[in-house]
Amino acid sequence: MNSTPKILFLSHYFPPEVNAPANRTFEHARIWVENGAEVTVMTNVPNHPHGTIFGGYENHYQHEKMSGINVFRLKTYLTPNAGFFKRIMNYIVYMVRAIWFGRKMKDVDVIIATSPQFFCGIAGAILSKILNKPFILEIRDIWPESIISVGMLKNSTVIRILESIESWMVLSSKKAVAVTKGIEQHLQILGHQDVIFIPNGVLVSRFGTDKAGPDEKTLTIAYFGTIGLAHNVEIILKAAERLGYNKKIKFIIAGDGSERKRIEELSQNLDNMTLYPLLTREELISLFRQIDVGIVPLKDNKLFQGALPSKMFEYFAMTKAVILSVPEGEATQLVRENNCGLITFPENDEDLAHAIEKYANNPDLCRLHGVNGRELVNNEFDREQLAQDLLQIISSECQIENDESLT
Repeated sequence: MNSTPKILFLSHYFPPEVNAPANRTFEHARIWVENGAEVTVMTNVPNHPHGTIFGGYENHYQHEKMSGINVFRLKTYLTPNAGFFKRIMNYIVYMVRAIWFGRKMKDVDVIIATSPQFFCGIAGAILSKILNKPFILEIRDIWPESIISVGMLKNSTVIRILESIESWMVLSSKKAVAVTKGIEQHLQILGHQDVIFIPNGVLVSRFGTDKAGPDEKTLTIAYFGTIGLAHNVEIILKAAERLGYNKKIKFIIAGDGSERKRIEELSQNLDNMTLYPLLTREELISLFRQIDVGIVPLKDNKLFQGALPSKMFEYFAMTKAVILSVPEGEATQLVRENNCGLITFPENDEDLAHAIEKYANNPDLCRLHGVNGRELVNNEFDREQLAQDLLQIISSECQIENDESLT
């Protein structure tokens, strides 16, 4: 077998969608292709988050080439990123169609699936048995625990069933890829013997460099990303309301999600707040240059102690300081050890407002944290290197599988 494998990658999201899993999957696949691998991605027709098909696409099976990647798009059950049961139906339809079409793909060395949602992982596990190929499972968030933690699932019988399916899916994989140490530990507790840590990161070369810290007239605070139940974006509005007297401090929120409408309603009377819709990557990078500090908020839930939000690394890549409003854990430890941001109590808008004022009153500290954050991603979280590390692991697994088949 060639040392560069033929990869079938299952992902619910893919560009032109612009969320974190779409970006991670695309950037990994593109880098793998540049390093000689053949990559086929099986995904949905682009429609996230509104359930509306992107221009240039139709809702039927179709094939395209994107940066050397073979992309197969499946007919999709269209639904906005809101409403629990319709979203579950969207996930299940993808799973069934991925299995149905994937079973015909014979020229494959390895199957990779990224979860959540974990129905994508189930499709990968089943396909690996049908095609008799090794299965690598990437876990970016823990299901069903993550939806239980935000109150979206409470039925104990359903929870037990989903936990049993989760365990089967995880243990079906030859290797499991964890993006945080917390997820790595969770997979080991489930009994997986071969877990690899490949964290979230950022393609540093795409972001270039930017000035660090504010000028003497303004301090612009931003949140870019999903506006969902877990993200607690409302705390930013409350902090903005507390700081309304300070005309030097401005706020930006850009993104979409299940809580977007409510955030719009709550922000109507805030003169220091500007809301942007979901933006393209190019538009977002342009907006990054207008800000000084990025906020990373999460609900105060122990599940998020092991979170390493991908947006944090994008702020760092643009030489921006961060304020974490998250439970104590991996992210807070990383920021403290590298002196690249401030940490506040989660769900405490008064503490968040104090941190923002600290940067407003000390521009040099803000600049220092931004420079340190850029150095951190350069050294440890550049996706170019992380993707190559993962490809080496994939190639090694395929070679082992090939050697075993010859004995």
